[in-house]
Amino acid sequence: MKDLVHIERIRFLDEGKQFAAQLKLVFKGQRLGTDDEVRAITRTSLTPVPVVRDKTAPDTCFVNNTWGEGVFVAVKQGNKRFAGWPETDDPELFQITEDFVFRQRDYYNEKKVLGVYRPPNSKDVLALVSLRRRVPPNALPLTGERDPETGKFMEFFRLSIWRWRYDEEETNMILVKRGTFFRERLEVEDDTPHAAVSRELWTVSKGEDGFTVGE
Repeated sequence: MKDLVHIERIRFLDEGKQFAAQLKLVFKGQRLGTDDEVRAITRTSLTPVPVVRDKTAPDTCFVNNTWGEGVFVAVKQGNKRFAGWPETDDPELFQITEDFVFRQRDYYNEKKVLGVYRPPNSKDVLALVSLRRRVPPNALPLTGERDPETGKFMEFFRLSIWRWRYDEEETNMILVKRGTFFRERLEVEDDTPHAAVSRELWTVSKGEDGFTVGE
């Protein structure tokens, strides 16, 4: 009974600033190009939150509606996607998590685990996952998998974080939450965007007027 979770309050994104101060993120270790996109997901609820680039300072962003939570950060640069993630120091846990990710019945039939992180003193395990929906060669013209203008089959890509509840005694995992940085539509012949972890984007330190990303 002690492990049961009860909903006490639901907070909506449109409730806005009355719940959270704006987070200022200054990128120190990684220069941002004018066309780079920055995305953020809250660390506790895995909620995607709005990110706005500062027009006067190219390496500064503002993140809203976090309700005091920290954020995971990812950057899109051309065909590359980088997400802040720590060094995976438990190969056995990585293997166990990867096995459960592959076993998960999901719309996305191509999966790659990029990193696994277990927060201190937590029963949860977080997996950073690259996902692609590959259209089978003999696929019927499924609704939503054809471009309405060209009639071509479309495929879909995501870079997401999956939260698992981990039972060490039973070596069992249950998927409890997902949060996504990027959702993108691809043509069948398009290459899968290159996704990788970034130690620089993981290093976030608090300063006087905001947070610094990178060392």
